[in-house]
Amino acid sequence: MKKILNTDKYYIYCRVATTQQNAEKTLDSQLDILEKYAQEHSLNVVGVFGDTGRSYDNFEHMMKNIRFGDANCILVVDESRISRSPLFKNEIIEALEDGMLDKVRTRTTIYRNDPNSKFALSLGILTNDFEAMLTSERIKKGIAAKKLKIKTKNEQ
Repeated sequence: MKKILNTDKYYIYCRVATTQQNAEKTLDSQLDILEKYAQEHSLNVVGVFGDTGRSYDNFEHMMKNIRFGDANCILVVDESRISRSPLFKNEIIEALEDGMLDKVRTRTTIYRNDPNSKFALSLGILTNDFEAMLTSERIKKGIAAKKLKIKTKNEQ
C-alpha cells in the first residue's frame, strides 16, 4: 500500500443524466473507474457523491461539505460529469477562487485556481453542454420525422 504524501482530501463525484447510460457513464462504472484511479495515484478519498437525472442534491451537499472544509478536491471521470448547468460550473469556479477547493481532477487533467485551468474547465463543461443540446435537437428532429413518416403511411 502506498503512503499518502499530501493533505489533499478528495470527494469522488459521479453523475448520469439518465439511468440508461452507456457502460462508462453509469454511476457504478464511474465509481469503479475513479476508485481504481484514486488507488493508483494514492489519492485520499474521504467521500463519494452521485446524482442521477436532473437532481443535483448530492452535488449541493458535496459543495456544502467542501465549504465546511471536509474536503478540498473533487475527482470526476470527465468534465461532463460535473454538471451541464452554468450555475454549478460557477459554483466550482468560485470555490477554486475562494480557496475552498484546491483541485478538480479528471483522469487526464488537474484543474486548479489559475486562469488557464479555470478557462479550460469552463470550456470543457460548456462544450459538453453544447454537445448535449445538439444531440437533443437531433433526437427531437428524428422522432418528429418518424412520426410524420408513420402518419403519412397511415393516411395512404
